[in-house]
Amino acid sequence: MRELAPSEILAVSGCGMIQDITTTVGKQAGSLIGNILGSLIPVPFISGLVGSVASTLFGNIGGWLGSFVGGLVEGRNKSAA
Repeated sequence: MRELAPSEILAVSGCGMIQDITTTVGKQAGSLIGNILGSLIPVPFISGLVGSVASTLFGNIGGWLGSFVGGLVEGRNKSAA
């Protein structure tokens, strides 16, 4: 039987669960904010277009921020070391 590499230990230990959850929450929150911003525009076609673009943009930003915060909580970011 061989010893596990550190990356294998992290893969099976559940490490990263908090970061995964905060990433998902950040994506959903950003998507919701984008949809809300789109609904503030009274023109139907432009409202849908702005909502779609803003939802995608804010979803990506929210996912990145959530991942960063989750990494800080877990101590996995280089800035936390």
